Amino acid sequence: MKAGDIVVFKIVSGEEMIGEVFITFSESIKIKNPAVIMLQQTEKGVGVALMPYMPYCEGDVDFNKSAIVAEGKPSQSMINEYNRIYGRSEEHTSELQSHSFISYAVFCLK
Repeated sequence: MKAGDIVVFKIVSGEEMIGEVFITFSESIKIKNPAVIMLQQTEKGVGVALMPYMPYCEGDVDFNKSAIVAEGKPSQSMINEYNRIYGRSEEHTSELQSHSFISYAVFCLK
């Protein structure tokens, strides 16, 4: 993981997450705009919902590296959806647009 990468990772609690790596330290990783990945039934089949992780926090979220049990590169459709929700583009990463605690986006897995 390096700064600017969008990664998916699973933490010891079982939650699967997606977020932009902001900075890495020897024992922790600062993630910008982390979101929980949830499977959800839709009209078109199984979809994925992205829900803000700790939306009541200001700024980035620090994850202890020992709490991350797996990590990987997300599919391009996941990256596109994450960028759509969080306003990230290749040239510029904007701050999280106003999201309420219950807001989420759903798209179908291909």
